[in-house]
Amino acid sequence: MRIRNHQYFLTPKKLVSLAALMLSLSGTVSNHAKAAPRDEVRVYTDSIEEKGEWGLEMHFNTVPRPRVSVLSAGEPRAINGLIVTPELSYGLSDTVELEFGFLLPRVRLDDGSNLQVVPHARAKWIPKKANATGTTGDWFWGGILEWSPSPYRRGVTTEDASSYLSVRPLLGYRTSTWLFAGNLILEWPMGLRNTAASVARPEFAPAVKVLRTFSDRFATGLEYHGEWGSARKFSASAEQSHTLYWIFERKKPFWMSLGLGHGLNRNSGGFSVKGSIEISLD
Repeated sequence: MRIRNHQYFLTPKKLVSLAALMLSLSGTVSNHAKAAPRDEVRVYTDSIEEKGEWGLEMHFNTVPRPRVSVLSAGEPRAINGLIVTPELSYGLSDTVELEFGFLLPRVRLDDGSNLQVVPHARAKWIPKKANATGTTGDWFWGGILEWSPSPYRRGVTTEDASSYLSVRPLLGYRTSTWLFAGNLILEWPMGLRNTAASVARPEFAPAVKVLRTFSDRFATGLEYHGEWGSARKFSASAEQSHTLYWIFERKKPFWMSLGLGHGLNRNSGGFSVKGSIEISLD
C-alpha cells in the first residue's frame, strides 16, 4: 500500500531524520548474526507501482558478525552494523516496475575495511497478480532481475568480482486474510578476476513468507531467509545460514514492515532486525 493522504507524506527532512535514526541503531546491535551482508532482507510479492506512478521505499537490516568461523578462507566477515537502502521506483507498465537505489552501509569487517556506498538497479515483472475476493484466493507469479556493483557477497571479495547479478523467481497465493509467498534467489558474481571464485556459483538463497491479516491496518506472520551455498552443490549444513523472522506489517495510513529475527543454526547468528517503509510520490 502507498500513502494517499498528504498529511502523512514524508518530507525530505523527515526522510533524513529517519535514516539517521536507523543508523544510530547500529550501535546497539548484538554481535551475533550471519556474515554475508545483504542490502535487502525481504520476500517480494505481486505488489508493484501502478503505470506512470513513482514511489519511494526505505529498507534497513542489521548485520552483526557470525558466531563461528566456518566461512571460506579470506572472506571479509562482518563485525556488526546496519545497512539502509533508499529506493526510487517507477511503474513502467501494468506488469513492470523499475527501481534504482543506493546501499548506505555502516558495517565494519574484520579485515579492517568497511562496506562501500554502491548503487543498484532492479526490474520487477509481475505478469499475474492475485485477484483475491472474500474467501476465494488467487495465485500470483513473476520474476525480479537485479544488478549491483556491491563488492561483498558470500565468498566473493573485491579481488574476485566487480558486481553481482541476481535472478529471483517469485510465486505466491493470496486470500483476503492469508498470504503465502516464496522467492527462489540465484546470485552470480560478474566480472570475475579469480577463476577459482566461480567454482561454487550460482549461489542459492530461498526466502518464504506467511502472513495473516487481522484488520485493514495490521498483519503479522513469519519470514524465512536462507543461504544454502552453490545451487550446483549445497554447502555443508554448518556453513549454511537459516534465519527466521517474526514480522509485523502496518497497512494504513502507509505500508510499514518490521521484522525481528534469530538464526536457526550456529552460523546464522543471533538476533537481527529489519524493516521497510513505502510511500507514494504521486
